[in-house]
Amino acid sequence: MEYLNKILDKYFNGETSVDEENILKLYFKSDQVAAEHLAYKPLFDAFKIEASETMAIKQQSKPRPFFLQQWIYAGSGVAAAVLLALWLFGSPLFQGDYAIVNGTRINDHELALQIAQSKINKVRQILGDKLQPLESIQTVKNSLKPAKKMGEIKTEINNIKQMLILE
Repeated sequence: MEYLNKILDKYFNGETSVDEENILKLYFKSDQVAAEHLAYKPLFDAFKIEASETMAIKQQSKPRPFFLQQWIYAGSGVAAAVLLALWLFGSPLFQGDYAIVNGTRINDHELALQIAQSKINKVRQILGDKLQPLESIQTVKNSLKPAKKMGEIKTEINNIKQMLILE
């Protein structure tokens, strides 16, 4: 009985060998299962039931006739040729440069450049106004550099005084 308890412990820790698992299967299949092991019997019975079940075999589909395969290959080739022709020669819808401004198509290259440049100038002006305070902060920061050096010099003087006092 103690031997079976050890095998059960090993089984639940995942450390059993195939032979030990077979011993457990035979034990729980028999009518001599101890009362303390009856709680595990349904577990091993479930394994036995699942092992006896079989899966339905999937029927293979019928092979397509050769004639259908030829049409599929021919259709694929025609589609590829049409796409290649559109890519090489271009569709009339995609020819020429244009821009869309406020929902209107503009085909004049120069006019599109002027509109784009005016938009860029507006953005530059907005950013210039927003960056003005940052330039002022940089000026203040540059002005404070000598004051920072004064603090460093004062610290050095104090260090020298302390060294002179110690000597």
